[in-house]
Order: sequence, then C-alpha cells, then structure tokens
Amino acid sequence: QKKYALNFEDLGISKNEKSYIAITHIDGNRMGKKLKKLREIYENSYTPENTREQNEKYIKDLQDFSIQIKTAFEKAFQKLVDTLKEKLDYLKENGLNIKDDILPIRKVVLSGDDVCYITDARIAIECAAIFLTELEKHEVLGEKITACAGIAMVREKYPFFKTYELSEELCRIAKSGIPDDVNESRIDWHIVQGEYNNNLNDIRNKEYRTYDGKYLLLRPLVVSEGSNADNSYRNFKKDMHVMKSGSFSRSKIKDMLKEMKKGEEHLDIYIEINQLHPLLQAHREGAKTGFKDGKCVLFDAVETMDYYIPLT
Repeated sequence: QKKYALNFEDLGISKNEKSYIAITHIDGNRMGKKLKKLREIYENSYTPENTREQNEKYIKDLQDFSIQIKTAFEKAFQKLVDTLKEKLDYLKENGLNIKDDILPIRKVVLSGDDVCYITDARIAIECAAIFLTELEKHEVLGEKITACAGIAMVREKYPFFKTYELSEELCRIAKSGIPDDVNESRIDWHIVQGEYNNNLNDIRNKEYRTYDGKYLLLRPLVVSEGSNADNSYRNFKKDMHVMKSGSFSRSKIKDMLKEMKKGEEHLDIYIEINQLHPLLQAHREGAKTGFKDGKCVLFDAVETMDYYIPLT
C-alpha cells in the first residue's frame, strides 16, 4: 500500500536548479450555469397541487447532480493516482527521487468540483492533462463534464499561500478564454523564475511580449480530445516529443528563447541559420517563422522543456 507524499522532499524533487514543485488547482467549468439550467426546468413546473411532489423531485435531482460531480472528480483523481503508480519505475529513471512506499503526489483538496494537489513540477502538466481527459468521460445533465487547471511552478522554499493564489488565478484565466458556446477543458501554467509580484497580467504583458509586439504564449492549452487548434495540448505534446527526440542540440533549442523575445524576424533567421525547421512539424503548418497569427508556436514547449516528463 503506497502512501501519499507528506513532505515536499517525498514528491521526487531532485536537488539541482530544477528542484521545482507545482501546485495544481482544478475547478469545474460553469457549474453555476448547469445548476441554473436545472432550476429553470423546475421553475415553470409548479402548480398548487404538485408542490410537494416537485420539491421532492427537485431535491433529488440536486443531490444526484452533486453526487455525479463528486464521483466524476474522484474518479479522475483516482485515474491520475493509478497512472503514477504504474509509472513509478519510469519516473525514477527520469530523475525523480521517489521513495519506494510513497506516491509522488500530495492531495490538498478534493471536494466536489474543487481540486488541489502538489507534485514535482516536471510531472504537473501531464498529471493535469490525465485528470481532465478522464473527467471528460463523465456527464451531468446530458453534457460532458469539463474543468480547467492552473499550475503554479515554484522553488520548494516559496511561500505556499502565494503559490496557491497563483494556481487559482491561472485556473481563472484558463476558464475566461473559453467561448460561451464551447464546452472544453483547458490548462494554464506559470514558472516563477525569481520574484513574483502577484500580478500575472502585468508579467504576461511585459515579459511575454516580443519587442515587435507579438505574444509569446499559446497557453492556456485546450486539453479536450479532438481539438486541432494551434493551442491544443496535443500539438504541445508533439512539440515536446520532437524537441526531446535527441535530434537537436539542447542548447540550440534553449537559445531560441532569446530570439523569440526579440521577435518574429530574429527567430526566423535563427531557425534558418541553425537548420531548426524540422522542429516545426506538420501540426505547425503556416508557422515556418516560429510565429503564427501574432503568437509564438514553440515558446510554451521550449520554456517548459526542463519541467516536463511525458506520462502518456
């Protein structure tokens, strides 16, 4: 019987410059809207004769709704835990310092559609994707259940409350980008590289803009199956796979970050000189400069490269 990690050291953190932990906050999408839909069904169904009967039905439907949500989120978390159990040897081979009887995850909250847990930063993005993919297999009121995940990656000595707030903010940002008529799950993350001033918008508008005014991030990424959008998680995984294939010098890939910041023209020249076109596979069609529609298509993967171990 494996136990959950209680100390940050038990999460598998390696003692080097990459010893980052991640707090992940997951929250169900549009739960208020779903409840409103349920309320509207009953709103016009009351007559003086059926009040008692309708009350009973409404209460039962509310309870069922609550149980279905709770069950779906618990099953998604269980799927994540089971995946980690299966992958323990693989994670050790990939540099996580895991003790034999301990699972490298610490559960903080698992209550209805509100979830929070802590892992080593290197598995956080994949853990969230596994959770959300599993969650979408469940339905409530005839609609698949979706959620968003915010992942704050920080050094282990960083104040917990600040990290937790950042994960909540990232989750909110992921939710806010979803169009009204779309039901999908998204992931957003931020790596705190130094002092964090509690204003993510500021940081993103300053640090994540190029000198020619373009945007470096594609995230939040859409995790839902079947998404072919530029910002789909599937495309991000493909980028990662190509980068980690060993076909390219790691330092040449990392040096792209500086060029990305300078802007499209600079990155285009850098890709040309260093023959890095194969990084832009078929799924990045129309982005041979490394940019498409004013956004950099590879930044998410390059920035996160050292904080990412694939699990699926």
